[in-house]
Amino acid sequence: MRCTLFFVPPGEVAPLPVTFSQSKTIADLREGHCLLVPVSDDVEWTDNVWPKSIRELEGLISDSTGCPRFFENWVEEKSRESNKLLMVVAVRSNCCYGYLLGSPKITGYSETRVVPVFFDRVGELALDFPVPFELALSSKNLEALIKHARSFRPHSGDTQKDLHLRHALDELANTLDKYASRSQQA
Repeated sequence: MRCTLFFVPPGEVAPLPVTFSQSKTIADLREGHCLLVPVSDDVEWTDNVWPKSIRELEGLISDSTGCPRFFENWVEEKSRESNKLLMVVAVRSNCCYGYLLGSPKITGYSETRVVPVFFDRVGELALDFPVPFELALSSKNLEALIKHARSFRPHSGDTQKDLHLRHALDELANTLDKYASRSQQA
């Protein structure tokens, strides 16, 4: 079985535009719920210890979360929604091993099948597309904004945030500069 999986955290962004911008083909897209389970580095993590049944998977999740009925409650709650896939992905460092859960509603929790899903590659989906907007400024204010955007050096103490803001300001200055040049030619 070959498929593409998109994990979109709830409430951050609508899944359809994200998946469409990445794959352009959404005819077979099915929504669902995925439980990401961190596995401690001190746990042996090889194919001979990976869970092979719902009970073994429940044991792994119980050990990882410290809550014996967490997984069963999650499955029962999420399986109430019709036509939604349920998946569990155990994550240890950059290694992921997943399970597609087969019809817990119909068979009942204890008889739920677990279908292994292997990941060749795990990456982060970056939602980074241009956002068009309209801005009307006087030419005097436009020049001041471009100059300030190019000269401002953020110093928040967080290098990552400062770099991100610096890139955003450069992008803003370049865009403003481009449109200022176009309006002067017109």
